[in-house]
Amino acid sequence: MNICFVDKYFPIDNNYDAGIGKYLSDLTSELTERNKVTIITTSKKPRVIKKKNLTIYAIKYPSTKRESLNFLLHLLKIAIFLPKIINKEKIEIIEFANWEAEGFLFTLIPNRVLKNPVLIRLHTPSYLAHKFEEIKKPFSNKLKVVVESLFVNQEENFLTSSTNFHGTLCNRIYNLNKNIEIIPLGIKARPQKKLITNNTKIINILYVGRLEKRKGIDILIKAIPKVLKVVNNARFTIVGRENTKSDWLIDLRNSIQYKFLDRVYFLGYINNLKTLDKLYQNSDICVIPSRYESFGLTVLDAMSYRKTVVASKVGGIPEIITDNKDGVLFNPDSPKELSASLISICKNKSKRRFLSQNAYETVKKKFSLNSLVNKTLIYYQSLANGK
Repeated sequence: MNICFVDKYFPIDNNYDAGIGKYLSDLTSELTERNKVTIITTSKKPRVIKKKNLTIYAIKYPSTKRESLNFLLHLLKIAIFLPKIINKEKIEIIEFANWEAEGFLFTLIPNRVLKNPVLIRLHTPSYLAHKFEEIKKPFSNKLKVVVESLFVNQEENFLTSSTNFHGTLCNRIYNLNKNIEIIPLGIKARPQKKLITNNTKIINILYVGRLEKRKGIDILIKAIPKVLKVVNNARFTIVGRENTKSDWLIDLRNSIQYKFLDRVYFLGYINNLKTLDKLYQNSDICVIPSRYESFGLTVLDAMSYRKTVVASKVGGIPEIITDNKDGVLFNPDSPKELSASLISICKNKSKRRFLSQNAYETVKKKFSLNSLVNKTLIYYQSLANGK
């Protein structure tokens, strides 16, 4: 098949700042073994990159002083540019994400060039992403929420990754009365012989994700003091991009670093995949304290490294983790319950080994990248055949 993905978060420079980007990168790497894939994304420098069965068109994102205008200009750019690519690359099917509705203006074109289907992959929408932040919402955020809703409600073909998120989308956000195909995300399991077990006496606890309230970073920071008081050999490493406008985060971070300077490390955003790989390899426990996750790709990442995962019982995460079998679940928004879960796991090395090995097996059996690709291709083909 000739497949086109339109998404400005595709990691053209190995920039995995968003789960959408990682999903696309992993899916594309496998799809190009048997199919032709075209990507339309953004970059500071416009360019065309050609590899085996893969063509990437990087266009420049508008750079006026108003993000609301940049957003609308980008939608217009896509609407103008995409029909040319459809003809040039003989595209059969296009996948957009709901996030920031990049296909909105394109899908409004009367008798548009594309005769084959458009589908929307439903990720966490802007509404939920912005809901938990206490900073003042700019007009551009409000505009994106409205346009996303219009975009989704005018289309017919949808993919999403979890049953829980399907219910959230249909009942609370978009009020969709349409068929939504559920295909869980997948990941390539790392070879066991390349995985490292930390044999030092230090218990390394790792957080990887954006430092924002939706991801529950404040819940983790509030839980840390209790853990460190009880578990003397525990160390926390926190990796992720920080919103410099979040006063609550700055205050929490400063207070925790002042009290536990040599036991809590804030490393900021790490774009180097080798560095990130080393951090995962040397960790014992990975913590995901999110208030909401449509699926939880970070959970799969940690499990694929054969690590013990402690995660909040929200969104699609319970569809990945079975509590006390291949990970530990705690009720969201509860620093007390999180700290208790971490303390319990830190004190029980044999349970960590049991959970981490089961986690690795779960990824291989239920959430392989190959399974994601095969199911996705079957769905694409059914749409192309008009079924």
